[in-house]
Amino acid sequence: MRIALISTLHRTDDGTPLAFLQMGGRSVLRWQADLALELGCTRIVCLGSQLVEGISEVQAHVEQHGAEFHLINQLLQLVRLVSADQEVVIIADGAVVDRSEIPSHLIDGRGVLAIPAEPGLAAGFERIDADYAWAGLLVARGNIVERVADMPDDSDIIALLLRLALQARTPLISLKQDALSDGSLLLALDESVVAERESALLSRSAAHVSWFGPGNAIAARVAQAIAPQALQAGPLIAGGLGATLLVSGVATAFFGFQTLGLGLFGAGCIGLAVRQSLNSLKERLYSQNPSRELSKYISIIIDILLVISLAVPLTLETAHQGLFLPIILIGILRLAAGLSSDRLKPMLNDRISLTILLCVAAWLGVLTETMGGLAVTGLVASLIFQSKLR
Repeated sequence: MRIALISTLHRTDDGTPLAFLQMGGRSVLRWQADLALELGCTRIVCLGSQLVEGISEVQAHVEQHGAEFHLINQLLQLVRLVSADQEVVIIADGAVVDRSEIPSHLIDGRGVLAIPAEPGLAAGFERIDADYAWAGLLVARGNIVERVADMPDDSDIIALLLRLALQARTPLISLKQDALSDGSLLLALDESVVAERESALLSRSAAHVSWFGPGNAIAARVAQAIAPQALQAGPLIAGGLGATLLVSGVATAFFGFQTLGLGLFGAGCIGLAVRQSLNSLKERLYSQNPSRELSKYISIIIDILLVISLAVPLTLETAHQGLFLPIILIGILRLAAGLSSDRLKPMLNDRISLTILLCVAAWLGVLTETMGGLAVTGLVASLIFQSKLR
């Protein structure tokens, strides 16, 4: 059994608890609670006061995930909650560690996360020895908690437990110095530090979107520009607007205005891509494991609706003729994307650029020829990709 210890005691110069500095609309303490749950903690102990605004929200969140939450302000209360045969996960006040940086060893083992001393001290972390500073997270045997029972109540409990964990020869696990510069690790000492971390993570996430898929790359930059303020309601708004434009585009094309319908459809694809980018940024900022199931189903729905938009006017007698080329085009693009290298996948999956191209082709009166040309190009590409896989 694992028990986590977090804290709301340390404050910024203006009196704000470090634990309640906001990152993308969520407090540092909420992030730490989620990290503790991720590391398998079934009980979370928080040093602080019930009077601090935000404690109840974190408590409700923890209990919603099936764990216990205890708020304490005395050393003896902590000693009563931890037994020697348990493990204790300790997170420094204000420390933020990206989950991607946490070694797998700490998922089911013990260790003290460390960072090279010079950059670590400059970022505000506590020195461990001549070479390392504490990176704000450790997992140790629960018996170290018993040894703080005789300490004064005004002692820095977390600092004491760090020293006791080191004395118990809990192994050091070193992080690369890059974790500080890329936003994967920080000590939230004030709002400016948090803002820099947000900016670093958002820039890094947007940079991962390849310009080989220009439509999705532009959507990623739009999402970056409106984040982090839009990370809470933004995905819902962008998704709702995108879905509305998508359906409006299909309806407009169905009633004979195909060029306008494809234009609206393309705008809807942009809205849904912005929604996906905002969700990806949110997952990255909150260190959440990405969920791809919904995105997969949305891409299937987009392709089905695009086929319908390209097949109009559609009647029962001509359905087989009208649907044939759009289905072939989308099917071959999906096939080519599955066979291609990671470098080319963004281009083949970019429905924003595809829809804009088809909209221009419809305006020029060469939609059928353009679909045929793209289908043949995709077929040739698929054959080439397949031959390389052999």
